[in-house]
Amino acid sequence: MKSPAPDAFFIWWSSGLMEKGQLLQLDEYFDKEYMADFFPGNIAGQVLDGKLYGIPKYISTICLGYNKDILDEAGVSVPDGTWTWDQYLDACRKCTKRDADGKITQWGTYIGHDYLAHYVWMNHGEWMDGDLFGTKPLFREPPALEALKFNWDMVYGEDPVAPRPGEIADFGWHNVLTTGKVAFMESHSWMVTNYIAENNFNWGFTDLVNGPDGTKSGLTFTNGYSIYKGTKHVDESVKLVKFLTGTWASTEMCTGILGLQPARRSLTSVWDTQSMGAKEGYDVSAFSRVMSRTAAAPSEICDALPAVILPSGLKAGFSALRVSSVVVGRMP
Repeated sequence: MKSPAPDAFFIWWSSGLMEKGQLLQLDEYFDKEYMADFFPGNIAGQVLDGKLYGIPKYISTICLGYNKDILDEAGVSVPDGTWTWDQYLDACRKCTKRDADGKITQWGTYIGHDYLAHYVWMNHGEWMDGDLFGTKPLFREPPALEALKFNWDMVYGEDPVAPRPGEIADFGWHNVLTTGKVAFMESHSWMVTNYIAENNFNWGFTDLVNGPDGTKSGLTFTNGYSIYKGTKHVDESVKLVKFLTGTWASTEMCTGILGLQPARRSLTSVWDTQSMGAKEGYDVSAFSRVMSRTAAAPSEICDALPAVILPSGLKAGFSALRVSSVVVGRMP
């Protein structure tokens, strides 16, 4: 990091700066009592060799968003938290529409190619040989490949229920549900206020589907505030980070139009009852339920899954799958 660097700053996934020794160690300024109010899955990505280098700002996790109008038309019920892959796939097939030429005009779901680790875990597989800085990928093992193949088939199989990249033009992946052309989409908690402003159909949130035997899993992503190791204003920087991650600022962040899910466990009820999504009647507590069951299991593998390590049947669809710059958590 070239000088002058910011004294304190917000950053997504600071592993590179941690490894290069650019961040101030924070353990002496934020004790265990202070950190106990944060979810372990969000702290894990801020720690290197047992030392703390960042304080979580907000939670970014996922639950299942759905288009209620599409479900009603297809005669499909809202998932109740007990669905397994087979039930989900059956519902997606019922919601998929084709025109007279066989072209798909409405999809059952959308697959986030970047975010598939939780499927591996809910199938009792592993993503790598370490929670954070592992050195050996394990997604070539049968449980992991089975999970990836399930997702691959939904996009590239003989009976697809999810669009390929580019088939829903002019929209970023976070806008896919808003197109009204998809029945289900795993949606992030920071999308809630976007959906409220943009969705012009009946919609809602519910729990993620489960693995074949009912095993639950989910994702959470690392973000937070860090302090430059070379700062000349340590005390002031620490005071700022404590303010920004404190109860008042976190509550304002949650209940205002920004509508971000607080990283503090003590503010879970604020998110569940006072956030914009909650006040509009949406089950935003689905995002909290995921966090209450999420174990600290972050992983970072590489910038992309090299096509050479994938079986030929998966290469075309997932050679560009990215898992860097995220921290993911699995259910116990």
